[in-house]
Amino acid sequence: MIRLLGVTGLLLSLTCANPGPRYNVAVKNLTSTPLADAYVSFGEFRSLGRPLPPGGHARQGRVPFPIPERAAVTWRTSDGVSHTVEVDVKPIVPKNFTGDIFFDIHDGEQIVVRVEPTG
Repeated sequence: MIRLLGVTGLLLSLTCANPGPRYNVAVKNLTSTPLADAYVSFGEFRSLGRPLPPGGHARQGRVPFPIPERAAVTWRTSDGVSHTVEVDVKPIVPKNFTGDIFFDIHDGEQIVVRVEPTG
């Protein structure tokens, strides 16, 4: 019984010492038209595709993967055309970052990656 408690305590302390990534991913529509199925993907991660009105954003919390070097931002315009743009992520995000990583979609297929720390 004592050995079992020792292993449980060790596992608990390892889990608390290394909580993993603590960030959210957000996609924001800064174009002048509505967008459909807007999402961010990298590695095995893909945020939920959402419709976004001009000025609107969608956020997916507590992403369980390390911050990627690059990510793909995908959306569909009102004419039905799908767009995908790859962007650098890791060079923009500070070490030990906690907060939101925004992928702002602008007219002309321009993507701006920015961070909003929390706490």
